[in-house]
Amino acid sequence: MNALAATLFLFGAATIDVALAPDQPLPFVYVDDPLILQLKSDADVTVKGRIDFTDAEGDPASLEIPAIELRANGTHWQPLEGVPTLKGRYNAHVALDAGGSPVQADLVFLPDRPARQE
Repeated sequence: MNALAATLFLFGAATIDVALAPDQPLPFVYVDDPLILQLKSDADVTVKGRIDFTDAEGDPASLEIPAIELRANGTHWQPLEGVPTLKGRYNAHVALDAGGSPVQADLVFLPDRPARQE
């Protein structure tokens, strides 16, 4: 019975898609807009974790992601506060715990477009 339960657990793990700046066709973001983390799941699950940022010079920065309740087949947009905003290229390593299952993604974003003119 334990082997069956373990097999069901493995097959029952949620699949989570992770994206940054999902409303942009390219990973460019306005320097004065918040960076959006998009999470999609195929099952109800709670996720939490962190994002590690590295700029072109290799300087690191980190941001904790609080617990977020995801709903099956839904999309969650989480504005990220405290993200590096200097113009340039950033690598973002997203490491999440999704109900005990690890989820990782390596993404890129570029806060490189000029601020909007009012």
